[in-house]
Amino acid sequence: MIGERNIRMGLCALVLAGTSACTPSYDTLEVDWIQGSIGAEASGEGFAVQEGKLIVFSAEPVSSRVRDYEVTDVLELSSEAPSVARVEQGLAVGTWMIMGVARGSTTVEVWIDGELEDRIPLDVTEQEVSP
Repeated sequence: MIGERNIRMGLCALVLAGTSACTPSYDTLEVDWIQGSIGAEASGEGFAVQEGKLIVFSAEPVSSRVRDYEVTDVLELSSEAPSVARVEQGLAVGTWMIMGVARGSTTVEVWIDGELEDRIPLDVTEQEVSP
């Protein structure tokens, strides 16, 4: 006969499995270009901007599970090396800005609800000087 303890453990396992299936699982960051300098790039695969210039984009995390992220899920983007590039939240909801500070490479860290989910490469190139 199945003991009461085994039944409880089985029910707990089912509840845990059910609740974990309801939470989103990070897959990628969907990035849409809004504005920026010529030659700047913004995508979920990587970013590029000239020093002294900036790019503005919208960003939304994409889940690989059935449940998508909702408004209550907090997305934060930050630069691993602010001395190379700064990442700031834009004025409009869901928008972000990357400002090239100095030539070099760093990563944009993707935080969702306080957990580090991804690191996306970011290159800051030398500013072109007009003759």
